[in-house]
Amino acid sequence: MARRRMNVADVKEILVAWDMGENSSAIAHRLGYSRPTVRKSTQAATQAGLERGGGRRGEEEWERVARATIQRVARATIQRVARATIQRVARRRERGVATEAVAQYHDYLEKRVGEVRLAVLPQRLCDEQDLRVSWRTFYRYLAAQWPERLRGAVRPTIRLDDPPPGDEAQVDFFYIGRWVDPAAGRQRKLGCAPLFRGEGKG
Repeated sequence: MARRRMNVADVKEILVAWDMGENSSAIAHRLGYSRPTVRKSTQAATQAGLERGGGRRGEEEWERVARATIQRVARATIQRVARATIQRVARRRERGVATEAVAQYHDYLEKRVGEVRLAVLPQRLCDEQDLRVSWRTFYRYLAAQWPERLRGAVRPTIRLDDPPPGDEAQVDFFYIGRWVDPAAGRQRKLGCAPLFRGEGKG
């Protein structure tokens, strides 16, 4: 539903209906507003001193209450936007501080990115230098500085001789599909974990 710009007459219409006992859902449906919009208006009006079912009110009284309601809703909206903006700025500042912390080890990383396993580097810096940053921040810095080293160079496959029969076993796991559990009467995911054991040929 598209937002409608509300004026004093719109708010007054909501408040009169609410004062007469109509609930927020019914008001929203009948007048074409969202339920949160109606609730914000009635809550702000209550804070402004409107007592539901408090008796007949003149046009001037409804005008005053409607204007006070609009002012309270506007202030609440401004405060909410301001808090969200402050939080975004704080998060950016935290990211900036964390990035600067990683940048202190630029020379160290330059010698090792692409040569040492990527997951090892932040752990070493954490253990040896007490670097405390998230993996996302760490990886973002590396990607900005050495993108060509993070593209995954092709590693050679080193073939080993088969071990003697019975000396080695390998376990794999894969998803098979869905299976109807007769006891529970519902579908369950079915996986398989086969054990492969090296045996002699023939």
